[in-house]
Amino acid sequence: MKQKITIYAKKEMPRREALSMIYNTLRAKGFVVEDTATAIYIKPLKAAEAVTEIYTLRYRDPAEVVRLLTSIIDASSATGIRLIPESERRRIIAAASPEDMNQVRQWIDTLDIPEPIESEYEMISIAYADVTEVTNRITEALERMPRPESKARAFVQPLRHSRQIMIFGTPEQRRMIKRLVGEINVPVEEFETKVFKLKFADPELIKEGLKDLYGQVGVVAHRAMQQITVIASPQNMAKVAEQISEWDRPLDVKKVTPRIIELRNSDPVKIANLLTKLFTGESENKPFGPLHGQLTFEPVPESRKIIVISKIPEGYDVVEELVTQLDAPQAAREE
Repeated sequence: MKQKITIYAKKEMPRREALSMIYNTLRAKGFVVEDTATAIYIKPLKAAEAVTEIYTLRYRDPAEVVRLLTSIIDASSATGIRLIPESERRRIIAAASPEDMNQVRQWIDTLDIPEPIESEYEMISIAYADVTEVTNRITEALERMPRPESKARAFVQPLRHSRQIMIFGTPEQRRMIKRLVGEINVPVEEFETKVFKLKFADPELIKEGLKDLYGQVGVVAHRAMQQITVIASPQNMAKVAEQISEWDRPLDVKKVTPRIIELRNSDPVKIANLLTKLFTGESENKPFGPLHGQLTFEPVPESRKIIVISKIPEGYDVVEELVTQLDAPQAAREE
């Protein structure tokens, strides 16, 4: 490269934005940038090195899709990609290297959907884990998740030079991806992804139980498919699999029938209120772990009895033992 290019910026900017400006300028001059882990190579983009494809859209306006793709390309510092929208013919003409063209094809397929496109994307910094590994884990989890045909699947793009990933999708999808990234981006061993098909248990209940037991585990529940997706370290994954096998069992009707507990010394209204606070309160301290939010308590009017309803059979034994202690004469007087 013997050509001299001078770029001026009116104000200071982050490294990522500065690189994006430089790469875009070089691309406009007909050069492609190859960003590796140890060096940045600049070389001319010859006609023979690029391929041209025409994509006909079914739903979206080509100009709108190109606008979004330009934002994605700029954010990811991709180079050598040229897009021309032809709205009247409902098509996009794309020129890029064969490798980049595969990425463009994936982006267009994702965006060409029969609903308004969410134009926002977000950048997330990765402090501990490998950026590519995080992207692969998130992508694998997204591909396993069910979605309606009219919904675009969210996707993530690794930005290795800045240790960031770009997430694209609806606000709800982005919030879910950020939660998964937060659970993966920790200084621990490699993570793996596994889907558990449930036969009897409610996926949402299994999800809440696992989140209470294991902090560094990503869990996504799919009620429509009666399954959950788990992202965890191999050590935690073994524990998760064992725990799920214990929870995913057919219900014993006798064990889940509401129970009536009769008190001898205590006020049933006060006991019911206390138990409700212990098992369903919003405090960060949850002394009963997986049982939190799984029980309901009601005092029986004009009696010394309370009704207990538990979604988990083992919860009845825990409550009965606790009530026995609370209803002891000394405890009742202190109450």
